[in-house]
Amino acid sequence: MASRMSTGLGLMGLVWSSVTCLGGCFSDPGGVTRGGSDSSGSTAGPNSETDTTGEQTTGSGSDSASDATTDSQTTDTTDTTTTTTTATTGAPTTAGTTDSSTTQSSDTSDTTGGACPQEVQLPTCEGAVGDPADMCDVDDDCEDPLTCYKIPSLEGFCGACEVDEQCSEGGCTPPNPFLGQGAFCNEGRPCDGCQTDESCNDPTAPHCATVYGVQTLIQVQTCSECATDDHCPNDSPNCVPVFDSLPKFTGTRACVPDCSLPLDAACDDGQDQACQSGICSDASLMGMLVLAACGECRTDADCMNGETCQDGVVDPNGGVTGSRCG
Repeated sequence: MASRMSTGLGLMGLVWSSVTCLGGCFSDPGGVTRGGSDSSGSTAGPNSETDTTGEQTTGSGSDSASDATTDSQTTDTTDTTTTTTTATTGAPTTAGTTDSSTTQSSDTSDTTGGACPQEVQLPTCEGAVGDPADMCDVDDDCEDPLTCYKIPSLEGFCGACEVDEQCSEGGCTPPNPFLGQGAFCNEGRPCDGCQTDESCNDPTAPHCATVYGVQTLIQVQTCSECATDDHCPNDSPNCVPVFDSLPKFTGTRACVPDCSLPLDAACDDGQDQACQSGICSDASLMGMLVLAACGECRTDADCMNGETCQDGVVDPNGGVTGSRCG
């Protein structure tokens, strides 16, 4: 039996060292992975705690974001716009989405086709708790009836399941190597880990969607409102990732209106219209994990007064920060 794996920075170092190794071992530019709705390899679901993050931005979106909006209503006021977004990630083993965080706009500006910014509600989920896990190489390393769930390029972890088919009520929430928790069966509710749509039982989150991924090392998949834009209604046409901390191995996808996401909100490459700033640009971790976030610029040409565009970044211990002029 392998020794019990401790939680904390040691595990984070193991995972992100593996990510760094992938950058040094493979020179093929095709190895760079973006967050997206397609997936392969290890999937991941909720973590063991609930975390709430608040962030505020002021001002209205840029002209490019305004032109991209699809709402048919035009509103004109003169007050200052204040946007507040609170995102909480995680998922319960016995309960699904329990609350929502609201991005509220106290003011709007004239746009072609509708108001910008627009209000949006992002889903929140309670945390789920997996049992502390022993590391393993094969099933025989685990106590019966536990099985060894292997994560590509990392060690395996003893847990209750490896695939959704082993779970009678929902899907299999994979192990969390950052927290040293083993895989367990869930009820297929919002934010629960999954491998197929059939494992998602809540009609508000019927799709097993990839929230973000690191090559074949990590694929965070959970039961979500949408997996692609095609699953979203006309008034909220953008299927965006929602998460606030990579090590929590959780998150979801939600449909949001055009011009609704504040700075630093996660988005998918090409979803400029979803951001209040009108720019969804790359945010990366050492060039290996490439996600995207709402930012201020894509190149220096987007900045004024001689400022330069600073690329967005991915915090291995947190979430994403969008690009900035500075």
